[in-house]
Amino acid sequence: MDFGINLPADMEWGNERFEPPIDEFALPVGPTEDLHDSVTAIDFFLHFFDNELIEEIVQFTNIHVNAEVKGFQNWRATTSQEMKSFLAFLILSNDMLVVPRDERYFLSTMDTKIFHVPNIQKMFPFRKRLFELKRYVYFVNPWDVLTEDEQRDPLYKIRKVSASIIDKCKTLYNCNHELSVDETMIPFKGRLTIKVRMPGKPVKFGVKFFTLCESKTGYCKNIIYAGKDDRDAGRLGKMGQIVMELVKDLYGTGHHLYMDNFSTNPVLSNLLRVRGILAAGTARPRQGYPSNDLKSVQLQRRGQVAWLTWEEMIALR
Repeated sequence: MDFGINLPADMEWGNERFEPPIDEFALPVGPTEDLHDSVTAIDFFLHFFDNELIEEIVQFTNIHVNAEVKGFQNWRATTSQEMKSFLAFLILSNDMLVVPRDERYFLSTMDTKIFHVPNIQKMFPFRKRLFELKRYVYFVNPWDVLTEDEQRDPLYKIRKVSASIIDKCKTLYNCNHELSVDETMIPFKGRLTIKVRMPGKPVKFGVKFFTLCESKTGYCKNIIYAGKDDRDAGRLGKMGQIVMELVKDLYGTGHHLYMDNFSTNPVLSNLLRVRGILAAGTARPRQGYPSNDLKSVQLQRRGQVAWLTWEEMIALR
């Protein structure tokens, strides 16, 4: 990937304090659209997951079942209102009320009483309908002819939805000057070729994404799936390329970016500075780092992470 900059062939580390010129952060922080005082939670949701997108999912789901699902009879076409109720179920069942199996949501117990609220019960009086939607919901036009890139894309079937939401995340809110980059696991235990297992993480099974978030609020500004890429990433490294992809819309804004040792890279820090973003992160002694100098400032014991200020990380001369 060409970032339009000649990175230095040899980089030297210095141990003196370096004070880079810092431009004042003047980007207006907060929502980019005026919201009236009577705005509700559903209004906020529809700002990101708008009615046009929901209508497309309804259309694609009905086309998919009628055209491709063999042996299915008496399909009742889904509607926008039913799809909104289905999305509400997904949000509740994945975050607020989690049970081992979906069938348990329809038991008459205190633990699952939320699914006996009249309006929810009206939309899904029988669990069969809910499971039909969960099985056959479709997010892309099944009649589209795929390009070669789309055929290789493991997330093609949700790419249109995710691209729309990510675009809204980028445009509807301006983040504070402090941002962070880290990996994020989307929980998933079904069969999926890109599913990963990370036993040391709170979420053990799922799909790994990389996110750019506002440090103060946790607002997600950008998210990407990196996948497998065997191409040579050069001195920038694969993680460096991921970071540059996440922040490419923020060049010249004066944001401060914080990373863990998996992302921290002296070449990346220098490149971000040229692009108008200052970076800070943790570092471990490894190839390309001044190991002896890092070991001298490590905390407590050998091998523990050493915290460096962003001034020290970009003190490259």
